[in-house]
Amino acid sequence: MGTYQYRVVPGKPDASVLMARLTYDIDNNSGLMPLVVDPGAEWNTKSEEFIQALRTWIQNGAKDIFGQSYNLQDAVPTMQGVIAESNGIYMERNDAGQGAFRVPQNVSQLSIYFSLLDDKTLPQNLTVNEIRFADGPDAFVGKPIQTLEVLTTPITHQGYYGPQVQYTHRIVINPQQMAALNETVYFRIYVKDNVNPVTEIPTNAGVYYIKNYFSFTIVE
Repeated sequence: MGTYQYRVVPGKPDASVLMARLTYDIDNNSGLMPLVVDPGAEWNTKSEEFIQALRTWIQNGAKDIFGQSYNLQDAVPTMQGVIAESNGIYMERNDAGQGAFRVPQNVSQLSIYFSLLDDKTLPQNLTVNEIRFADGPDAFVGKPIQTLEVLTTPITHQGYYGPQVQYTHRIVINPQQMAALNETVYFRIYVKDNVNPVTEIPTNAGVYYIKNYFSFTIVE
């Protein structure tokens, strides 16, 4: 029934090998995925529902956790990590290190660093390099634009997925001017590689826990 070049082709379920593996035996030898199902797994009763959900996800662009669709010709820039520090002290996060930064209310200067990755453009060569702040996870329309600093000497620190990564972009803010005690401020960044339009990270379509990762809360 044809050959396949990619596991997933955004917008084209029938051209995606993932969908093929779930629905028929491609070479009459590989078998249907999943090859093994744990006893009591929901797949036995909800396989059609799950397959349709995957088909819909691919049809809608196969968006990642940031709400971005993958470009087969040139991937858009992605985030590898966000950290924040003040006077050399790194801010802790809520939710086992994956939620909003906990910024003490006496902190008046906060540096937020971003680690970015692109398949063809070095992070330091990305353009636009802007950031917006908002009081809600999707409340960025019309918010003021600020400029991200591109560091000539990146810093190395743990990334979102665990390993050490390089942080090349930074902004320094006064969090006291943005929020009161127990209030949360969300932020998004905007960068551009050499091919794609401006990339927003995260987007409205991104999952909530990533939007929460791009935020800080003022605490005692």
